[in-house]
Amino acid sequence: INSVDRIARMKREKEKALVIMTDIAHYGFESLGEPTQGAGAVAMLVERNPKLFSIDTTQNGIYSKSVFDFWRPSGHAVPVVDGHYSIECYLNALEASAGDLAENLNLDEERLIDALDYVVYHMPYCNMAKKAHRHFVELEYKDTDDEGREKRFKETFDKMVAPGLFGVREVGNIYTGSVYMGLISLLEAEREKVAGKKVGIFSYGSGCGAEFLICNIKEKVGNI
Repeated sequence: INSVDRIARMKREKEKALVIMTDIAHYGFESLGEPTQGAGAVAMLVERNPKLFSIDTTQNGIYSKSVFDFWRPSGHAVPVVDGHYSIECYLNALEASAGDLAENLNLDEERLIDALDYVVYHMPYCNMAKKAHRHFVELEYKDTDDEGREKRFKETFDKMVAPGLFGVREVGNIYTGSVYMGLISLLEAEREKVAGKKVGIFSYGSGCGAEFLICNIKEKVGNI
């Protein structure tokens, strides 16, 4: 996002930035985090006239709070993770950043989920995307009964979230890069459908900080 803001401020038409996100998510042997391990990298080229999607950084939602859900003490080869607390922090950050985005968009009584065609969550493992989307639907349809919310969850998850899960199923957790790996997976899976659509991106980092933003997919992305 810093690169997007910088290029937006620069007057030089050819200004570009190469953003590289690379991680090795390594956890202790037989720890609860071990099954979510992964390693990989995502590289993105940011430019003034993008071919894939654009981002308006004035239309975002942010949240941060100092918490100790995930950290690596000095001298430790692997991180210390409080799994249940970390999930709680994640969902709290989703709720707060989604609320901030809705406020910035002046949605008032409208639902944020109705303003989006797809949603990609930070997902260290596939089930985290399900937990996140279920919480998002519960927030958006809080005046609906349990049966109605469950129906909306199933409908919207299959349509809006599932197409972006291929990458995390194949690679596992790559921390920062996982949300953009999900976006790449969506572009690959929905190539013929995604042109001109709006994709909600929920980016999260333990500790913790989060941003909920919108990617506007270009109309001709299917031809790339």
